[in-house]
Amino acid sequence: QIMFKKTLAAVAVLGAFAGSAFAANVTMYGVVDTGLGYTSIDKGYGEDVNTFDMRSGQNSAARLGLKGEEDLGNGVKVGFVLENGFDTDDGELGNGGRLFGREALLYVSGDFGELGMGRQGELASGNGRYGIFGGKVSPFSTGWSDIAGHKYVMGAGFDRMDNTVTYKTPTFAGFNLLAQYSFDKNVKKDDDDAKTGVQHGREGSAEADRQYALGATFAAGDLYLAGIVTQTNKQSVQYDGTSLGEQDDPLTVSLGGNYNFGVAKLYVATQYFKDSGLAVKMIQNDNAGKFDGFGLSVGADVPAFGGTAKVLVGYMDAEDQNPDANDVQRYTFSVGYEYPLSKRTFVYGGAGYYMDSYDKALVAGADDKASVAAVNAGLVHKF
Repeated sequence: QIMFKKTLAAVAVLGAFAGSAFAANVTMYGVVDTGLGYTSIDKGYGEDVNTFDMRSGQNSAARLGLKGEEDLGNGVKVGFVLENGFDTDDGELGNGGRLFGREALLYVSGDFGELGMGRQGELASGNGRYGIFGGKVSPFSTGWSDIAGHKYVMGAGFDRMDNTVTYKTPTFAGFNLLAQYSFDKNVKKDDDDAKTGVQHGREGSAEADRQYALGATFAAGDLYLAGIVTQTNKQSVQYDGTSLGEQDDPLTVSLGGNYNFGVAKLYVATQYFKDSGLAVKMIQNDNAGKFDGFGLSVGADVPAFGGTAKVLVGYMDAEDQNPDANDVQRYTFSVGYEYPLSKRTFVYGGAGYYMDSYDKALVAGADDKASVAAVNAGLVHKF
């Protein structure tokens, strides 16, 4: 009898949860991606560094998410997105160990447009609800692990940010305008700067890295275009009032889009960057650096043999603004293929190569060139 009562109680709790989830229109979803990858790094000195191992999220980052929306009437809706990132090969949390590191967003939408607040992707990224670049300007999005996507030839703009608010206008004549501001890009910055001892403080002040961006998209038929201007205000004061001196505030201007010709889909992405780090650091130098320059990538999707073949080429020219300045030119080439096994499952494979050419070697006795070659394959399941 006691067991029977416990069973009834459990059924009642599950029923109540299911009922409330249904009423709130809550959806659970996710992506699992596991495969194998091989990477060979030639730094221009010493022996090549070769790795072959199991990898998570080479094609699509593994995630588990909850999203929901409620209609308040008069065209006004309130919704949320809570998305967790993790590694399938060892089960560890991604995104700095955050529970909902990919996105933690609350938004309200209506005839006035949409306003979203929380942790979210930068406009120039392909991340989350408001990222307007990513897979919309490159067949490899931001890259299949070490297979070079468009971010390999560009500066900044591909991250997620804490404490961020984004406004998106209603669509008019195919256009949307977006404005975004982060009061503190990374609350874990103290962890990142543990070696330097720099600590940040109040969000929305000079004690934290802040960022604002304006973006626009245009969609009509088979054409999609996007443009973003992003400015970062670097932290200039520590939490205790100690000045960090004058800071160079990075600026990026990103343009891109795609057009579907039917027989192929063409992608183009370009970015001008100033006083910026590189999205993918120089092969011979782990320092972030401050660079002025530009990058360009051109790619295509082509339906082939029941799947989709991909190709992308890219070029970057960046000038280091540090005292021991060293310019770098980067060349990339990538190919890939996806084949669906069902509506929710597909296999993939890719190969890529990129080379850095320096004005002078960054390491004593090294060549003035360095390169990375990569091959990967894996399986993706979506639910």
